[in-house]
Amino acid sequence: MDGNLRRVSRLCLRAREESLNRRGAILVEGALRTASLPDGDGSRLWLVRKLSLGRIRAGEPPSAVALRIEARFRESGAVAVHAESPQAAAANAVYFDDDLEPYSALALRIALGQDVSGWFWPLAARGWTPALSRDEAMLVLLAGALASSAGPTAALALVRTLVRYDVLNVLATALRYQDGPPLLQSFGWTAVYEEPRGAVSRSAPPRPPAGAPSPALARMAAPWFTAWGATDARSLWLACALYTIERPAMSAVTSLPPQAAAWIAAVLHTPTEAPPSAPSAVGKAFSLSSASASTITAPSETEPPLAPAAPSLINRAPAPQPLHPRVHLFTSRAGLFFLIPAMHHLGMPQWLDENPHLAQWSVPFFVLRALAHRLQTLPVDPSLAALGELPEDAPPEIDAAVRDWIRRLRRFSRITARIGLHSLICRPGRIVFTETHIDVLFRLDRADIRIRRAGLDIDPGWAPWLARVVHFHYLSDEAYDA
Repeated sequence: MDGNLRRVSRLCLRAREESLNRRGAILVEGALRTASLPDGDGSRLWLVRKLSLGRIRAGEPPSAVALRIEARFRESGAVAVHAESPQAAAANAVYFDDDLEPYSALALRIALGQDVSGWFWPLAARGWTPALSRDEAMLVLLAGALASSAGPTAALALVRTLVRYDVLNVLATALRYQDGPPLLQSFGWTAVYEEPRGAVSRSAPPRPPAGAPSPALARMAAPWFTAWGATDARSLWLACALYTIERPAMSAVTSLPPQAAAWIAAVLHTPTEAPPSAPSAVGKAFSLSSASASTITAPSETEPPLAPAAPSLINRAPAPQPLHPRVHLFTSRAGLFFLIPAMHHLGMPQWLDENPHLAQWSVPFFVLRALAHRLQTLPVDPSLAALGELPEDAPPEIDAAVRDWIRRLRRFSRITARIGLHSLICRPGRIVFTETHIDVLFRLDRADIRIRRAGLDIDPGWAPWLARVVHFHYLSDEAYDA
């Protein structure tokens, strides 16, 4: 956990003099900055309801208070439960697997009408309060996801969660006319539209572009494209977002907005029903171009009229079961992720920019999976699961690109790190992963000087070209086996 993310909601100090209280606050602040918290550098988000530090003497150094915080935090962490657990509301400490999960889980709970009265929700989802209406809450949560460590990828994961449970209409209903342009800007997408080509006969409607979203997503989006119109920025944003639901690598492709605009034009020529719940022209617009989750602007008077509200066309999925706490999965290919800094050093981000027709096919993941298969990695190895599903209809050029990048990595490994790819990749470790985060854990006594000298275990953090947040950790035997 970054030191800037350690926040105290309320600090209670009691002393004979006010000056001693101020001294105590300074000591606690300094201790929080230096304390080595268990799993503190990982992706998990920890929330502790109460942490009693006992008596703090004015002459104590911050390091002594930091040791006390570490001990108390370790005690709380031992009994912490996942925030989706039924015991979370009564627990003193809860955790989320990453800093996106609070926004995604809370948005799903609000959409499904589930209980959100837990003490930790307002602390985990910054900007959200129970007093917000459903529409305001969805916009605040979308903005919070954008401000998390994975940025636009995290926000797209939130949309994917809503699509998975057939409640995307709850987010779409919350969007106002003014939200479209800042939404596109926040995701780095350019406003490009495909104007309808006059009267088109029913026998020859515009064909969707190659690689367009599935018919199921088209049916889900069609009512909103109809209500908003082809030139509304919300339609373009929704189309781009649905493109990335099935192909996450598309989010960084510069040709995505034109393809999405062409898909909108094709969908609009397919007869559809009225929108699930057309958004009202009256309301407040939320500015998503800011990282803050509290900027509200007045509605525009030029908003076009929309279709009247209609009964919901989306069948709500049953409420999801509480998630189980993620575990540290053992893998014999933990070194596979050392290739991520290597690919960055060799210019993978620039290569993807220069080859936009291949960038949409998740080339870095194809390279990693190909190397894992060459080393006869078991299909059930968690390292492969962390890479996620890959497209099955990739063009033949992908194979040539993968072979070229394997050659580059082999040469880089031999010359720079003086180690073969087999020795680099085939090393034991543990892995923890979500849709947006990957944490790789190694024993401290197994650190390899060749890898450290080459900088292959430098924390990559947020890698936009990979659409993942990656962290490496070296742990003591006790922490590794916990």
